[in-house]
Amino acid sequence: MKFSVLKLLLICTLLVFFSSGCVKIHQVKENTRMESNPTGEGTYSLKEVIVARGTISGKHKISNVVGISWDGNYWLFQNNRFVSDGDGVKQNENASLTLWDNRERKVLFNLKGLEYASYIRSVFISSNKGKIYIEGNGKTLDFTGQKNELPIEYDLLPKASSYKVLGEINDTLYVSAVLSEKERYIYSIPKGKPISELKFLKNKHIYDVCEKGFYTIEQEGEKLENVLLYLVGFDGNKQLIVDMAKVDISCIQGITLLDASHDGRYILYSVGKTPTSLAVYDINSKDSRILCLGDGVSTEIRKENFWCGNREALAVIWDINDKEQKNVVLKKFIMTD
Repeated sequence: MKFSVLKLLLICTLLVFFSSGCVKIHQVKENTRMESNPTGEGTYSLKEVIVARGTISGKHKISNVVGISWDGNYWLFQNNRFVSDGDGVKQNENASLTLWDNRERKVLFNLKGLEYASYIRSVFISSNKGKIYIEGNGKTLDFTGQKNELPIEYDLLPKASSYKVLGEINDTLYVSAVLSEKERYIYSIPKGKPISELKFLKNKHIYDVCEKGFYTIEQEGEKLENVLLYLVGFDGNKQLIVDMAKVDISCIQGITLLDASHDGRYILYSVGKTPTSLAVYDINSKDSRILCLGDGVSTEIRKENFWCGNREALAVIWDINDKEQKNVVLKKFIMTD
């Protein structure tokens, strides 16, 4: 009897040890709720998988992940953005960008400098090894993978093969810049600016583009009685998809984040003034589900999120009680019919 108890305690201890920081141990939480959605038009199951917790390779913090490629193989970390001095907190001249190859389990490059401390609003990482577009500095980092080689920076837009005006919404002009069949970017610029000046404009916004185009939100009324989701296609046509306020009552707080899956079926969104919550809306079933409640409702908040394919989304989730962010998790959400 004593032997059995000791053996059980040993097994439990080992399980706790390996699950805290070992990337190869996956904690799986399955949500197989197949109840009908509010409209009664279809169901799907949702599985949650913790891909990584704390750090990768013992030193790359999950809390610093700012980009993941569509195939899930390449992860971009932004490290040491700020440093404290006698006058408070300032941007760190030793800030860095690290590109991690999660398939080969190695660092592809590590760039250091003050320019890498700037806030990154969005990142596109191609599945073609090491090709990154970072919004903010308007540069693409091109890396071939040769040993000791640093990435080459070049302007994105001059390399685009064509530009196409998609349409305009609320005095904003939407323009598509096409680099290749699989690399297509959309920018918004103020109405009246010529396309030839696009590359010189500051504060451009890049949208993740799905196969159908891109989604946008128009919020109407003093109390946001209508939160209208539109699809803007590559032909410039604008199609009303749904009033989100009638699907998810929390949307009356306003939607601050939209991110569509590659095929355009699923949309990740966040409500409120800051995007700390996370939910998913299914265009086909007209169903909305909460993935992370966010600040003010739960101690868990969304820091970043990414799509990997049509049915898998990744999110960096932080429990704010973890002040030093040692146990931040990278969680995968898998949607299945």
